[in-house]
Amino acid sequence: MRRYILLVIAIISIHIQPVSAAVIEIPDKIRVIIADDVPEIVVSIRGDYFLTTVETDEVLKSARTSFNVRIRPTDYGIMFGNEHLKIPSIQITPQNEPSIYLGKRLYRGNLQVLRTKNGLLRAINVVDLDDYVNGVLYHEVSHRWPIEAIKAQAIASRTFAIYQAQENRRGYYYLKADVSSQVYGG
Repeated sequence: MRRYILLVIAIISIHIQPVSAAVIEIPDKIRVIIADDVPEIVVSIRGDYFLTTVETDEVLKSARTSFNVRIRPTDYGIMFGNEHLKIPSIQITPQNEPSIYLGKRLYRGNLQVLRTKNGLLRAINVVDLDDYVNGVLYHEVSHRWPIEAIKAQAIASRTFAIYQAQENRRGYYYLKADVSSQVYGG
Protein backbone atom coordinates (compact mmCIF):
# COMPACT_ATOMS: atom_id res chain seq x y z
CA MET A 1 0.00 0.00 0.00
CA ARG A 2 2.81 2.35 0.89
CA ARG A 3 4.52 1.76 -2.49
CA TYR A 4 1.21 2.45 -4.25
CA ILE A 5 0.81 5.80 -2.49
CA LEU A 6 4.40 6.81 -3.30
CA LEU A 7 3.87 5.82 -6.95
CA VAL A 8 0.67 7.92 -7.16
CA ILE A 9 2.46 10.93 -5.59
CA ALA A 10 5.35 10.54 -8.04
CA ILE A 11 3.03 10.38 -11.06
CA ILE A 12 1.01 13.38 -9.90
CA SER A 13 4.14 15.45 -9.24
CA ILE A 14 5.41 14.74 -12.77
CA HIS A 15 2.18 15.97 -14.36
CA ILE A 16 1.75 19.13 -12.28
CA GLN A 17 2.95 22.17 -14.18
CA PRO A 18 4.78 24.83 -12.20
CA VAL A 19 2.59 27.83 -11.48
CA SER A 20 4.12 31.17 -12.41
CA ALA A 21 3.39 34.02 -10.08
CA ALA A 22 1.62 36.96 -11.67
CA VAL A 23 3.31 40.28 -11.11
CA ILE A 24 0.86 42.64 -9.48
CA GLU A 25 1.76 46.29 -9.38
CA ILE A 26 0.44 47.98 -6.27
CA PRO A 27 -0.36 51.59 -7.15
CA ASP A 28 0.65 54.48 -4.91
CA LYS A 29 -2.44 56.43 -5.92
CA ILE A 30 -6.02 55.37 -6.57
CA ARG A 31 -8.16 57.26 -9.10
CA VAL A 32 -11.79 57.47 -7.99
CA ILE A 33 -14.53 59.12 -10.03
CA ILE A 34 -16.61 61.22 -7.66
CA ALA A 35 -18.74 63.15 -10.16
CA ASP A 36 -19.55 62.19 -13.75
CA ASP A 37 -21.34 64.00 -16.56
CA VAL A 38 -22.27 67.02 -14.49
CA PRO A 39 -22.74 70.54 -15.90
CA GLU A 40 -20.94 72.24 -13.01
CA ILE A 41 -18.69 71.42 -10.06
CA VAL A 42 -18.38 73.65 -7.01
CA VAL A 43 -15.22 73.28 -4.92
CA SER A 44 -13.77 74.96 -1.87
CA ILE A 45 -10.06 74.67 -1.16
CA ARG A 46 -8.54 75.34 2.26
CA GLY A 47 -4.98 76.66 2.28
CA ASP A 48 -2.42 77.05 -0.49
CA TYR A 49 -2.88 75.09 -3.70
CA PHE A 50 -1.62 74.77 -7.26
CA LEU A 51 -3.80 74.63 -10.33
CA THR A 52 -2.05 72.55 -13.00
CA THR A 53 -2.75 70.87 -16.30
CA VAL A 54 -3.39 67.14 -16.07
CA GLU A 55 -1.46 66.30 -19.26
CA THR A 56 1.79 68.20 -18.64
CA ASP A 57 1.56 69.10 -14.93
CA GLU A 58 2.30 72.72 -15.91
CA VAL A 59 1.44 75.14 -13.10
CA LEU A 60 -1.31 77.49 -14.25
CA LYS A 61 -1.61 79.35 -10.98
CA SER A 62 -0.72 79.24 -7.33
CA ALA A 63 -3.38 80.48 -4.95
CA ARG A 64 -4.67 80.50 -1.40
CA THR A 65 -7.97 79.46 0.12
CA SER A 66 -10.84 79.66 -2.35
CA PHE A 67 -14.48 79.18 -1.41
CA ASN A 68 -17.26 78.00 -3.71
CA VAL A 69 -15.32 78.10 -6.95
CA ARG A 70 -17.62 77.19 -9.83
CA ILE A 71 -16.00 74.99 -12.49
CA ARG A 72 -17.89 74.80 -15.77
CA PRO A 73 -17.14 73.39 -19.21
CA THR A 74 -16.88 75.72 -22.20
CA ASP A 75 -16.62 75.03 -25.91
CA TYR A 76 -12.85 75.49 -25.75
CA GLY A 77 -11.90 74.43 -22.26
CA ILE A 78 -12.86 74.95 -18.63
CA MET A 79 -13.95 77.95 -16.59
CA PHE A 80 -12.33 77.96 -13.14
CA GLY A 81 -14.20 80.68 -11.31
CA ASN A 82 -13.85 83.70 -13.60
CA GLU A 83 -10.80 82.35 -15.42
CA HIS A 84 -11.25 80.80 -18.85
CA LEU A 85 -8.68 78.05 -19.35
CA LYS A 86 -8.32 76.78 -22.91
CA ILE A 87 -7.45 73.25 -21.82
CA PRO A 88 -9.67 70.17 -21.45
CA SER A 89 -8.62 69.26 -17.91
CA ILE A 90 -7.18 70.73 -14.72
CA GLN A 91 -5.80 69.38 -11.47
CA ILE A 92 -6.10 71.01 -8.06
CA THR A 93 -3.13 70.10 -5.88
CA PRO A 94 -3.45 71.31 -2.28
CA GLN A 95 -0.37 71.86 -0.15
CA ASN A 96 -2.09 70.60 3.02
CA GLU A 97 -4.47 67.68 3.47
CA PRO A 98 -7.37 67.21 3.66
CA SER A 99 -8.40 70.44 2.04
CA ILE A 100 -10.64 70.02 -1.01
CA TYR A 101 -14.39 70.15 -0.56
CA LEU A 102 -16.64 69.02 -3.38
CA GLY A 103 -20.07 70.02 -2.20
CA LYS A 104 -20.09 69.12 1.50
CA ARG A 105 -17.59 66.25 1.25
CA LEU A 106 -13.95 66.69 2.22
CA TYR A 107 -11.33 64.90 0.09
CA ARG A 108 -7.65 64.15 0.50
CA GLY A 109 -5.23 64.06 -2.40
CA ASN A 110 -5.68 65.89 -5.71
CA LEU A 111 -8.80 66.64 -7.68
CA GLN A 112 -8.79 66.35 -11.45
CA VAL A 113 -11.61 67.93 -13.45
CA LEU A 114 -11.98 66.85 -17.07
CA ARG A 115 -14.30 68.10 -19.79
CA THR A 116 -15.97 65.09 -21.38
CA LYS A 117 -16.71 64.59 -25.07
CA ASN A 118 -20.36 65.44 -24.51
CA GLY A 119 -19.48 68.83 -23.01
CA LEU A 120 -19.97 68.00 -19.33
CA LEU A 121 -17.53 67.54 -16.44
CA ARG A 122 -15.99 64.58 -14.65
CA ALA A 123 -14.24 64.89 -11.26
CA ILE A 124 -11.61 62.35 -10.22
CA ASN A 125 -10.05 62.16 -6.77
CA VAL A 126 -6.42 61.01 -6.97
CA VAL A 127 -5.69 59.73 -3.48
CA ASP A 128 -3.21 57.50 -1.62
CA LEU A 129 -4.29 53.87 -1.40
CA ASP A 130 -4.45 53.92 2.41
CA ASP A 131 -6.50 57.12 2.44
CA TYR A 132 -8.87 55.53 -0.09
CA VAL A 133 -9.33 52.47 2.13
CA ASN A 134 -10.06 54.72 5.13
CA GLY A 135 -12.67 56.57 3.06
CA VAL A 136 -14.29 53.27 2.13
CA LEU A 137 -14.27 51.81 5.65
CA TYR A 138 -16.06 54.82 7.06
CA HIS A 139 -18.95 54.22 4.64
CA GLU A 140 -18.95 50.42 4.30
CA VAL A 141 -18.72 49.27 7.95
CA SER A 142 -20.00 50.31 11.33
CA HIS A 143 -17.63 51.38 14.09
CA ARG A 144 -19.65 49.04 16.31
CA TRP A 145 -18.45 45.97 14.41
CA PRO A 146 -15.78 43.77 16.02
CA ILE A 147 -12.28 45.02 15.17
CA GLU A 148 -11.44 41.77 13.37
CA ALA A 149 -14.40 42.26 11.02
CA ILE A 150 -13.23 45.82 10.29
CA LYS A 151 -9.70 44.54 9.59
CA ALA A 152 -11.10 41.91 7.23
CA GLN A 153 -13.13 44.58 5.41
CA ALA A 154 -9.99 46.75 5.12
CA ILE A 155 -8.10 43.87 3.49
CA ALA A 156 -11.00 43.17 1.13
CA SER A 157 -11.35 46.87 0.21
CA ARG A 158 -7.62 47.24 -0.42
CA THR A 159 -7.49 44.07 -2.51
CA PHE A 160 -10.49 45.16 -4.57
CA ALA A 161 -8.93 48.60 -5.16
CA ILE A 162 -5.63 47.07 -6.31
CA TYR A 163 -7.47 44.64 -8.60
CA GLN A 164 -9.54 47.46 -10.14
CA ALA A 165 -6.41 49.58 -10.61
CA GLN A 166 -4.85 46.69 -12.56
CA GLU A 167 -7.99 46.10 -14.63
CA ASN A 168 -8.56 49.79 -15.43
CA ARG A 169 -4.97 51.04 -15.58
CA ARG A 170 -5.48 52.56 -19.04
CA GLY A 171 -8.64 54.44 -18.10
CA TYR A 172 -9.12 57.86 -16.56
CA TYR A 173 -10.20 56.28 -13.29
CA TYR A 174 -10.04 52.91 -11.51
CA LEU A 175 -13.11 52.98 -9.31
CA LYS A 176 -16.42 54.72 -8.81
CA ALA A 177 -17.37 56.21 -5.45
CA ASP A 178 -20.74 54.46 -5.28
CA VAL A 179 -22.09 50.94 -4.80
CA SER A 180 -20.99 49.89 -8.29
CA SER A 181 -17.45 49.75 -6.85
CA GLN A 182 -17.16 50.51 -3.14
CA VAL A 183 -18.86 53.37 -1.34
CA TYR A 184 -16.17 56.05 -0.93
CA GLY A 185 -16.92 59.35 0.68
CA GLY A 186 -13.54 61.01 0.91
